[in-house]
Amino acid sequence: MTSRLAIYTLCTLAVALRPMAAQSDGGPVRTTVVSRCAGLQEVDGQLQGAGDGYKVTFLPRGFEFTPALGDGAPRNQPLTFELLSIGRGTATAPLSAAAPRHQGRRVEYDRGVAIERYDVEVDHLEQSFVFAERPAGTGDLVVRGRFTTDLTVTAEGDGLRFTLPSVGGFTMGGVTGVGADGQRTRGQVRYASGIVELSLPAEFVDSAALPFVLDPPFAGASVVSGTGGADDRSPTVAYDATNDVYLAVWERVFSATDHDVYAHFVNRSIVPTGTMLFVETTTSLATAPQVANCNARDAFVVVFMRGVSFIGRAVNAATGLMGSSLTIATSTVRTEAHAFGCVAGDTVSPQVMCVWQYTDSSATASRSILAASLGIDPNLALTRRAVQTVASSLSISRPRVSKSERGSGRYAVVYERLSAAGPADPAMRIINTSGTAISNELLMSVNTVSETMPEVDGDGATWVAAWQFPPTSLGATVTAATVSFDPASGQLARNAINLTVATLGFAGNAEFPRVTCLADSCVVGYTEQLAAATTRSAHVVSLEPFTCSSCEGAFQVGVSSRVEGPPSGCSVRTGGGTSDTSDDALFVWEQVLSGNGDIVARGWRTVDGDVTSLGGGCGRGGTNRASCARSPSAAFSLRLRDALAAAPTVFLLSGSQSSVPCGACNLIPDLTGALLLPVNTDTGGEVRLPMSIPSLSPLVGVALFTQWITVDLNAPACTQFSVHLSDALRIVIER
Repeated sequence: MTSRLAIYTLCTLAVALRPMAAQSDGGPVRTTVVSRCAGLQEVDGQLQGAGDGYKVTFLPRGFEFTPALGDGAPRNQPLTFELLSIGRGTATAPLSAAAPRHQGRRVEYDRGVAIERYDVEVDHLEQSFVFAERPAGTGDLVVRGRFTTDLTVTAEGDGLRFTLPSVGGFTMGGVTGVGADGQRTRGQVRYASGIVELSLPAEFVDSAALPFVLDPPFAGASVVSGTGGADDRSPTVAYDATNDVYLAVWERVFSATDHDVYAHFVNRSIVPTGTMLFVETTTSLATAPQVANCNARDAFVVVFMRGVSFIGRAVNAATGLMGSSLTIATSTVRTEAHAFGCVAGDTVSPQVMCVWQYTDSSATASRSILAASLGIDPNLALTRRAVQTVASSLSISRPRVSKSERGSGRYAVVYERLSAAGPADPAMRIINTSGTAISNELLMSVNTVSETMPEVDGDGATWVAAWQFPPTSLGATVTAATVSFDPASGQLARNAINLTVATLGFAGNAEFPRVTCLADSCVVGYTEQLAAATTRSAHVVSLEPFTCSSCEGAFQVGVSSRVEGPPSGCSVRTGGGTSDTSDDALFVWEQVLSGNGDIVARGWRTVDGDVTSLGGGCGRGGTNRASCARSPSAAFSLRLRDALAAAPTVFLLSGSQSSVPCGACNLIPDLTGALLLPVNTDTGGEVRLPMSIPSLSPLVGVALFTQWITVDLNAPACTQFSVHLSDALRIVIER
C-alpha cells in the first residue's frame, strides 16, 4: 500500500509540476590516455625527467637514459652519455664545466663553445647542441662523447639501435643540422668502442645562419610482445574538491628489479594538466601504488611498497610539490606483506588512514592487519600517529580500505581470512580515525572454495563489498554484497535483503573487482574475458547501495580487442565535493597493446538521481537518504537511518518547499498538498520505503522534497510538537 500510494503521488506530482532542466544521460563521458605524458623536476636532489617509455637523470657531465623494458629485463639497462669534445679539424675548444639548468621540460648545460640542450618530450628525449657563434677551425663539426651501456649497439638507418636481445630496446635518431633561417642538412653518426661522434658537414657549418643546431633524438623504449608484461600498470585515482582536480597514480616497469611510481593531474574535463609527477624513481622495486585525498590539507597521499617496506608521500593538490618519503612500516621487526598496503582519505580532518598486512617474525604463520592514522603537517610531510591491530591470530591477508569516511569517522577494512586448513573467505571490520577496530568481524561469505580479492567502498554507514569466486579458472565471477553498521551495538551485518548476493559475472571470466561508491549508487569495476578469447575488456556495473540491485546497468568502458585491467575509480564526493555534480567520477585502468601498457582514464557521469541535502534536521531525527532516483528504477527507495529507535514516524513528500522553524529544526517540505505516511522506525532507528519508479517521461526533471518527523514524548528536539526532524532532501529524478 505504501509503495503504491507513493508511486501514485509521484505520478500526480509529475503531471502537476513543471520539470527542471533535462538531465544528461549517464555512463562514460570521455576517455584519455594519462600515461603518455612527460615531466621534468628535481626529486630528492636530482634533476629527473621521464616520457612515455623512458626516464632520464641529468648529471654534471651528461645524462643517464633508462628505457622501460618491462619485467622481461632482469635489471635496468641504462645508457650514460658524457660529452668529451667539440671541434672542427684540429681546433678543439675546451669545454666549460656546468651544472644543468632547467625551465619547463628543457635542460641546458653551458659548455662555452655551445649550449648542450635536452628537451624531455612524451615519446623521445631530444638532444641538441646550439651554436651561437661559428666554431673555430675548418672541416666538419664533430661533437664527440662516450656511451656507457651493456646494451648491444648497432647501426640503424642514419642512427643507432640499443638492444637487449629478445626483450627490447630503443633508438638514437640521425643527426640533423638546422640553421636559424630554417636551412636543414643531414649529418652523420659514427660509433666504435663506446665513442660516438655526431658531425655536420663543413659547408653547412660555414654558411648556416646563427644560431644553428646539431640535433639527434633518443626514442623511448619498444618492447618485444610477451616478454614481461606492460610497462604501465596498477593505476588508482583520487579527487581533491578545493582544487577540483583528480590525481591518477600508476606503476611503471623498467625492469624486473626497478618499478617506479608516477602521477599526473587530470581535470574535470578528463584532460591531463600540468606535468608528470615522480613519486618514486629510485632503482628499487616500487609496486602497488594507492592514492587518497586529504581535502582539509588540499593534499594527496600516495602509498606504495618499496621492496618489503610500506612507503608514503604527500603531494600538494595545487602545485604538485611533494613532501619527503615516509617509511610507514619497515621490515626490521616484522616482515611486511608485499603489495598489500592501502590508503583512504578524510574529508574533514588533516589525516589519512593506512592499512597493511604484516607477519610477526616471533610467531610463525601469525598474520595481522595494522592500521595507522597518518597526519599531514603544514609542510605536507607525513607523520605516523598511531597503530592499532585490526585483527590477529588467524591467517589474514590483502587488506583494502574504503576510500573515504565521508565525515562519519568510520572506515571499512576488507581482507581475505584463512582458517588453518580451509579456503579463504572475504571478511570485514570497521575502524575509526585512530585505526581502532570498532565492530565485530563479519564473514561476508563462507564457501568450500576460496573467495578472494575483496574490495570495498561506502559512505561510513553502508558499504558495498565485492570479491572474486572462484579465485581462478574460466567461469570465475565477481560477487557483491551490501553491508550496514549499527553504531550502538558495534555490529556489522550483511543486509537481509541481500542474502542472495548479486552475481555480476558473464560467460567466461569476470575477475579482479574494484568498488567505487558515488552519492547514491556504487559502481563495481572488473575485467571480463570470454571463454574463447585471449583478450580482456574493462567493465563496470552500477548498483543500488542498500539492496545490491541494478541501478544504471552494466557498461563496457574498455576495448574488447585489447588486454585490459579492472577499472579503479573515485567519485568527486570522496574528495569533499558537495556540488550538484559531486556524483561525477573518474575511472582508470591498464590497457595493453603489443606488449606496451598505457593508463587509460575515463570520466563517468552517474544517473542515480540528483539528491541534495537541504539541512533542517536536529535531535534524533536521523539521516534522510534516497537511492537510484531515476526513471525507470525498480531499486529506488527512500530511507531514514540512525533515527530514534522504535518510534512513531511520519514521512513527508511534497512538490515544493517552505521553511517552518521547529525548535532547532526546520520543516522544509511545503505541507500544502503534501503526502504524509505514518510508519515506525525499527530497533536500529531505520525505515525503508521501496518506491519503484516507472518509465514515465513526465517524472524526469521533477523536483521532490522529503523529510521525516519522529515522535519523542521524552526528550524531543522540537518541544512544541514533541518531535525530531531528519534533514530534508531535494530529489530530482533523472532518466
